[in-house]
Amino acid sequence: MAANWLDRAVGFFSPERGLRRAWARAGMEALGGVVQGVRRTAASREGTLANFYPTRQNTWAAERDADLIRDRAESLIASDGLAASCINSLALNIIGPGLRPQSTPDTQALDISDDEADAFAESAERAWELWCREADAAGCDHFNDLQYQAMHTLLGLGEFIQIPVWIDEPGRHFGLALQTLHPSRLRTPCDLQTNPNIRRGIEIGDYGRPVAYWLAEPADNRPVAGLSSAHFRRVPRMVAHRWGCFHRRNSVGPEALRGESILAPAMKLFADLSAYVDSELVGAVIAASLTIFIEAGGNAMGLPDVNLDGSKKTSGKGNYPLEVSPGTVVSGRPGDKPHLLANPRPSDSFDPFYSRLSKLVTATAGQSLGIVSKDFSQSNYSSARAELLEAGKVHILEQDRIIRGYLQCLYEMVLEEAYWRGMLTMPRRVPDFYAGRAALCASTWTRPPRGQIDIVKERTGEQLGLSNLTDSHSDILNARGTDTETMARKIARDRRILKRYNLDVGISSVSLAVQVPANDDDESPKKEADQ
Repeated sequence: MAANWLDRAVGFFSPERGLRRAWARAGMEALGGVVQGVRRTAASREGTLANFYPTRQNTWAAERDADLIRDRAESLIASDGLAASCINSLALNIIGPGLRPQSTPDTQALDISDDEADAFAESAERAWELWCREADAAGCDHFNDLQYQAMHTLLGLGEFIQIPVWIDEPGRHFGLALQTLHPSRLRTPCDLQTNPNIRRGIEIGDYGRPVAYWLAEPADNRPVAGLSSAHFRRVPRMVAHRWGCFHRRNSVGPEALRGESILAPAMKLFADLSAYVDSELVGAVIAASLTIFIEAGGNAMGLPDVNLDGSKKTSGKGNYPLEVSPGTVVSGRPGDKPHLLANPRPSDSFDPFYSRLSKLVTATAGQSLGIVSKDFSQSNYSSARAELLEAGKVHILEQDRIIRGYLQCLYEMVLEEAYWRGMLTMPRRVPDFYAGRAALCASTWTRPPRGQIDIVKERTGEQLGLSNLTDSHSDILNARGTDTETMARKIARDRRILKRYNLDVGISSVSLAVQVPANDDDESPKKEADQ
């Protein structure tokens, strides 16, 4: 609001009248449509926000702090049961026994028949299963084990690194294998710190796209910090159309090239809570022992017990034992009084206080305390199902991320090698793998079973979904960690075995009618079975 010459003149001779004119002009402008913005508390510089001035870090400080956060996270996972359970339960529910591809080639894009698609799918899945046995470059683990390890590292340390390597050994069906490296190896060499294109060990190109990774490889087992580029290996992200390095991270925001542990937001609470529990446990151990304080008695005059020559009088009895073992008989000195030191532990507030803080720290990992602690004693059907559904959103999100950015890319590399080794049953109209690579490598991934809390209720809901065409057999079976084709083969095999021994293979006609009480929290709902 700009004051005119008249406003300034009035304000010069009468500041009070000038102020009233200014307020009046502001009110008229507000009525005319010029509305001033309100003051937001978030921008306040008073009260508890007076010292709330976040600072940005430079590149060197960010890398230094990231190393410390990763080391602390790794220490918590190794030493703290609650932090370890957070990571273990998430990795178990996201990966489970391993995500498996179900080949679904696009028949329309390839212009092939369903029989040709099925033949290709069976050969592709056989090749994948065969490669999974040889996936570990160290020769120790199945690929399903590598999946769990990668997810555990991704959640706990914020990222994982796997390098595709080629191993040409007798007896191997595939040359492709994976070498797993610790994320602390990914860093910027000390002599390249000033290079603007290398950030925290990642060499970037246009638009911030990763081009290569700098991995520390000290020859003499020295610490990785402070090494020059002579002790590093530069690994390109892509080699032609194939991946040269799989680096997947738990992204924390825009322009973040490296990941961060899911324990980081509540790391202080994890550490403090662990120290609190440890202190309470030590206190309980001390309270459980027989701790006695001996009060030494004096003479009636209150004078010290000394001999005539000034030396201290000694009792005929020796010192009291520092530890009392069962069956010990101790005779005391005259006048000494024993006092039993009371230290009641744990206190009455320990359990609710610990539970409340545990709920807070586990929520930062996207989980409930019941799932992390494996304690469902306070849960009923409704609360347990709510916990399972809410946690399932996190599991599905992480599964989709790992499938899109890692598993599907690796699946295509495996099928490419299988094609050159003659393991795939190629359709007649698609003799060249590269001509229809995207359509041939299309797949869905079988996920770990979510489990069922009340099998009767949930199987009845599945049957209603099938009857009302709101569910499919594939969706139901995928939720249980299998697929329609695998289940059909199992059922057909079971029926052949039963028929071989002249056993009835007819389908049961039992139907279940479930009565759900008005109070769904009842843990023992009535179920009626009609045959």
